[in-house]
Amino acid sequence: MRILRWLLPGILLLTGLFANAQNIPPRPNPPTLVTDFAKILLASEDEALERRLVEYNDSTSTQIAIVTIKSVGDYDISEVALKILRDWGIGSKDKNNGLLILVSVDDRKIRIETGYGMEGVVPDAIANDIINNYIKPAFREGNYYKGLDDAVTAI
Repeated sequence: MRILRWLLPGILLLTGLFANAQNIPPRPNPPTLVTDFAKILLASEDEALERRLVEYNDSTSTQIAIVTIKSVGDYDISEVALKILRDWGIGSKDKNNGLLILVSVDDRKIRIETGYGMEGVVPDAIANDIINNYIKPAFREGNYYKGLDDAVTAI
């Protein structure tokens, strides 16, 4: 029992260090709201989503970003999404009103992560409904653009 009391905090500390050590891709320079590292969108689709998200940001001051990657590796998608949201500075600092749609294509995982300022607007239950009702059905048909575009409409 004494050993567990000593080991448990150490294990938790190491787990936290490894979780923070994951390599996330650097934010493109100049920054964009749609970053398709997985190359699942046509250039015209990427541009259409980018225009839409810029217009939404300009009219509401809420910033939505979409990032597609091949894989999160051994990490949980929620950890990677939160790290991208924070490290890339999605949303305004004072309002913390960013929202990230992260798609990990090879892992077949999707996560909607929100800043604190958006948690009341898009809580986890609504985020999961958007994923299950809009994104996944379109993705199953191979239509990534439709899934992401419909998700933005729902948000």
